Amino acid sequence: MQRLSDATDEIKSTKGRDPLHIWCPMTFGLRWLVPRLPAFRAAQPDRDVVFTTSLGPIDFSARTTDVAIRIGQGSWPGCASHRLIDIELTPVCSPALLERLGPMTGPGDLARATLLQSAARPGYWRQWLEGAGASDIDPDRGITFESVSLAYQMAMNGAGVALGQLALVEDDLRTGRLVAPFSQRTHSGDAFYLIYPNRLIGDPFVGMFRDWVVGEAGRSVQTE
Repeated sequence: MQRLSDATDEIKSTKGRDPLHIWCPMTFGLRWLVPRLPAFRAAQPDRDVVFTTSLGPIDFSARTTDVAIRIGQGSWPGCASHRLIDIELTPVCSPALLERLGPMTGPGDLARATLLQSAARPGYWRQWLEGAGASDIDPDRGITFESVSLAYQMAMNGAGVALGQLALVEDDLRTGRLVAPFSQRTHSGDAFYLIYPNRLIGDPFVGMFRDWVVGEAGRSVQTE
């Protein structure tokens, strides 16, 4: 009877708790956040999470999003923001592509490869090429995808060279699905941020997620 009473009290205490609504870009969610979410759920098993990816704008006023991961430089009016991971860029490709095209000893060798582009971040290839001193290569040529996830998949398939955001390809580089043929890395000036409206600054569940994801980002940066 006591166990039944305790269980009833627990149900009553959790009933009516709203889930945490997380908005996240598809590629960051797929490659960084989703593999880590089970650890957060294990720490907070009595609270649900609703995960959304979309190319559309975020509307915090609609109360359908509590927290979001955004790319930017830290300024979102009416929102608290926490810097997670700087965006560091370097070309990545499959080992099979290097076997087929031959070694790439310098950025000029990219002229022999197809550049895999992301429509969401069209300036990143230009930024990296200029930083690497390869201004003679057209940064806009190649194949363009709506999502950088597709560019990474095509790179793994040996179709060309994608511009990797290191935090998002760390597992592929570690396992050898992708390789980084050059040592040149460029900071885009942007970073991934956790943001949420000022009205949720004191929300305990938002605070728990904030502390957890900031901690995970810190560990991720240390292992790169």
